[in-house]
Amino acid sequence: MQYFKNETDFPFLSSLKDNYKIITKELNDFLLDPNMNFEKFVMVSTAKNAINVANYWKAIVLCIHFKTPVEIFQEYQHLYQVNLDEIEQFYDFIYSKFSQTCKIISQLKSNEDYGIINASISYFEPGAHLRLHVNDDTYMYRAHLGLIVPEGNIGFKVCDEIVKWQEGELIVFNPTNPHTAWNLTKNRRVIMIVDFFKPDADRTLMKQLRIEQFNKMMSINPWSFGMSGSYSSLDPEIIEKYSYFPPGIGPFIENQ
Repeated sequence: MQYFKNETDFPFLSSLKDNYKIITKELNDFLLDPNMNFEKFVMVSTAKNAINVANYWKAIVLCIHFKTPVEIFQEYQHLYQVNLDEIEQFYDFIYSKFSQTCKIISQLKSNEDYGIINASISYFEPGAHLRLHVNDDTYMYRAHLGLIVPEGNIGFKVCDEIVKWQEGELIVFNPTNPHTAWNLTKNRRVIMIVDFFKPDADRTLMKQLRIEQFNKMMSINPWSFGMSGSYSSLDPEIIEKYSYFPPGIGPFIENQ
């Protein structure tokens, strides 16, 4: 495939696959806890025009721009109107529920050669369709690890190439290429998303690009936490070129 990377080119990501069952167990324990108010512990995407239904795309952020969300709130508290004590309690609870998962991510982060930047658990509710978009984060590649993947009309498309997530398997791609995703099943899809510096590019330059993009996005929307996504500014020719789906596949047919 032209637009998906060979995961073997990034051997450090193998620890995610190796620990897939540990991560999934913590996830299931979290989701199945009868006393858990799931909605309280997720962040809903703030990207305008990103998703067909506003609260269908959610995430639990574990690490963002090398920091914990708490550290972001603390460092940039002048941009947020939040109760820091409540934020700290919130994430203390999250980290207690995902202690082994956080340990796995911390071990990856501890080796600077790997260049781990962000890590989150991403939820796609039934009926979700993430519109065709690009990310302007030119300094990184993105990996998806399938955790809970239902059967049916579900998939991920980069340019004109379509794949399906598989539980315990990785998908690696360049998020600056146009991509879209959908879940037209009757069940929630959950993946882990990990972003890392491009190993095949000059690391000093990549670090500088990250800082510039982070500062730009924080000035535009602090709730982006420095992450980008462009949904409405794509060239119409690009949208037309990559909007085709084979019969019976994609986000524009009835639920299966």
